[in-house]
Amino acid sequence: MTRTSIPTAAIMALALLPMVAAAQSQTTASATPPAPTDPDGYGPVAPNCSEVGYRAFDFWLGDWTVEDTDGGQLGTNTISRISNGCAVLEYWIGGSGVPGQSLNHFDPATATWHQRWVGGNGQILDLSGRLDGESMVLTGEREGPNDEIIIDRVTWTPQADGSVVQDWQVSQDGGESWQAAFYGIYKRKD
Repeated sequence: MTRTSIPTAAIMALALLPMVAAAQSQTTASATPPAPTDPDGYGPVAPNCSEVGYRAFDFWLGDWTVEDTDGGQLGTNTISRISNGCAVLEYWIGGSGVPGQSLNHFDPATATWHQRWVGGNGQILDLSGRLDGESMVLTGEREGPNDEIIIDRVTWTPQADGSVVQDWQVSQDGGESWQAAFYGIYKRKD
């Protein structure tokens, strides 16, 4: 029996055909029109994420300078929509340069907002909650350095002048008393 030699390049081309076909079908499948852009300019919003519940945290969107009550700068924060408006991303830079980020999303099944905060200092918070009047109030529990349970309660309240107040309080006695952890006034950057 005579053996025919097939060039290596031809063998490789044949081997790659299934991958090329798969890539072409993915390109065709992903060539869907972009999601509609929200008129306020914070990014696209998918139709299924445009319901009222998904928009409850919109007052926090934007580029902010965050100040204390005396006007001293605590840091900067950029809050934007991601995932076609189905989530909100926070990017914080503290005055000392320590960053932090949070991913925030609305769960329509429970009408609840969830936040996962990861600070550049290693702090992690898992919070959940909803609007209480005009304020977004998120709470969560974490273990403290002495194995105690710490309750975090963070409230964001829009102000008449367009600013937003963030009031983070902690309790180490099951919510009987609260201590201030952070109080910041968000002012839009010009």
